[in-house]
Amino acid sequence: MSTLPSILWTSTAHRPSLILPPSSLLASETPLSITYNELKDHVDGLASKLERFGLPQISVSLSLVNSVEFVVAFLALAQNSFIVAPLNPTYTLDEAGKKKHLVFNYFISGYYRLTHICLNPQSFIYRKRNPSENINLSLSLKKDLQNKLIINSEFFEKRLEFEIIISTKGDLSSSPSSGAILAARKLGIPIAEISFNLSTRTIEFNLDLNSSLSAKKQTRNPIENDVVLLLHTSGTTGRPKAVPLTHKNMIATTRNIQNTYNLTSRDRSFLVMPLFHVHGLLAGLLSPLVANGSCVIPPKFAARTFWSEFILTNSNVSNFQFPSKFWRFEVLKLYSPFILLVVHSSCKYMFFLGIGFMRVWLTEEMSIQPTIHQILLRIPARSPIPKIRFIRSCSSALSPTTHAALERAFQTPVLEAYAMTEATHQMTSNPLPPSIRKPGSVGKPQGVELKILKFDREEEVEEGEVCIRGSNVTSGYLNNETANKSSFTTPGGFFRTGDRGKLDSDGYLFLTGRIKELINRGGEKISPIELDSALLSIHGIIEAVTFAVPDQKYGEVPWAAVVLDKSSKKGTSENEIKVHLSKKLGKFKIPEKILIVDSIPKTATGKVQRRKVSEKFFNNNNNDHPKARL
Repeated sequence: MSTLPSILWTSTAHRPSLILPPSSLLASETPLSITYNELKDHVDGLASKLERFGLPQISVSLSLVNSVEFVVAFLALAQNSFIVAPLNPTYTLDEAGKKKHLVFNYFISGYYRLTHICLNPQSFIYRKRNPSENINLSLSLKKDLQNKLIINSEFFEKRLEFEIIISTKGDLSSSPSSGAILAARKLGIPIAEISFNLSTRTIEFNLDLNSSLSAKKQTRNPIENDVVLLLHTSGTTGRPKAVPLTHKNMIATTRNIQNTYNLTSRDRSFLVMPLFHVHGLLAGLLSPLVANGSCVIPPKFAARTFWSEFILTNSNVSNFQFPSKFWRFEVLKLYSPFILLVVHSSCKYMFFLGIGFMRVWLTEEMSIQPTIHQILLRIPARSPIPKIRFIRSCSSALSPTTHAALERAFQTPVLEAYAMTEATHQMTSNPLPPSIRKPGSVGKPQGVELKILKFDREEEVEEGEVCIRGSNVTSGYLNNETANKSSFTTPGGFFRTGDRGKLDSDGYLFLTGRIKELINRGGEKISPIELDSALLSIHGIIEAVTFAVPDQKYGEVPWAAVVLDKSSKKGTSENEIKVHLSKKLGKFKIPEKILIVDSIPKTATGKVQRRKVSEKFFNNNNNDHPKARL
């Protein structure tokens, strides 16, 4: 039986596994390479320290930014049969949006019995320019929880002193992270620190000497059906649900990704997708490592250093003692999501663009940017245009118009893929050349069985709900029997994705919308994805989202919000957009209201939650349609 630890350490010991750019290091202007042998030593060392507190299949919650500490902690916990439950370290609003604070109670409350909480000081951000926005942490945990642990990393206190004010020691009255420390003390949660020591190249793990944490050594080696990862769905159509994923699930996905894109030991990723998300962890980190490749890990995206660090990790390859035929990298532009070119010595290029596959962490001054597709099309082409092997797009619909424009601009095939948390990421993808790719399609199943079933029964239909089955698919949501009954077919065990779609005669999947997002206008069903695509085909519109709002006459009607490029902001009106749509759509599908806005709110991983967008825009615009504000 295979587990993550058992398949990761098959690489040559002295090959690089992780590369830390200068932004990840305290006192270095050159990148640092960590070999597979060194990474294994770090993991084994931390695992031995953690095992005395461990019980098999106990949940450990991580709230850490991308770092070598995250990677080592995750792998050490997986090696000791713990369940790792990463959290977004940037949560700042509670469910009702009434008070600013970091919310962990909702996401923790549904977990298996929680024993450890790992927090990083960068989670508690206090921006100098706006002192009134000091963040207060509220940790609301079950009273019967035992053996709880908070882990801080003192690295960011020193490294990021000009961006944030962080205090893990000293006077709590002025510390923006005092909420976490005080909450931990109030609940009797021991405080520990984990950090990478650059001078000794070791991982340091220090537990509070006054800790009352009891030692209960009862560990065992993991097995393939052990849960190793606990994530939450994005909540695009409802409240997020906890998704337990096993070693078997994760290995299946990494193998699927490896096989789909022919990943080998010569591949390397530059990680900017957050590791708390299935995309960053599975596609950005683990898949290259399982293929014996390597991964560059900056702590977050920073516009002033990102480009220079990418060049540095390319130009100084010899300093890392990399094999001469390793892939080299170039980044075309520094926007969200991140664009990655992987350049081989034989001049074959692999090009991943990711709404989802790789996403940058935006600084506040860059919070309003066009989508990656439009950015690509505005970047001046290199001369001559490099031979790019392929472009991959995932987790957000790619309109046929943009698809065609990308292929014209870069003279390369564009491959669209389809993924979700419940499938441990990838489900389908357009294949590599010379196989056929189809614009508007998310490709063929990759390592899964796929059926199109009627929405309320198990009858196969031409267009209906996309259902999948495979070793990468979760066995069910955690503590949510209602969702499990409605999400899995009986018999058969196919998972109902909640997405509408259809297969063509060649077996390619075309998505037509989310079932719960269908707009019911007086009995007429309207797909918001169809409206989004129509809007994006209009010159000057670079982002678009359609959503339902309540209506006394029809029950629901469609509204839309669009973002215009700079050249179109002054000359494009709502009426002009409606005229364009009337040439493509039936009258009943034309949005009742089209809002021209500066930006469209998204989740931390770049997904649009139509339900929340509807609430936000409708609440701001239901009285005489005042100007939308974001």
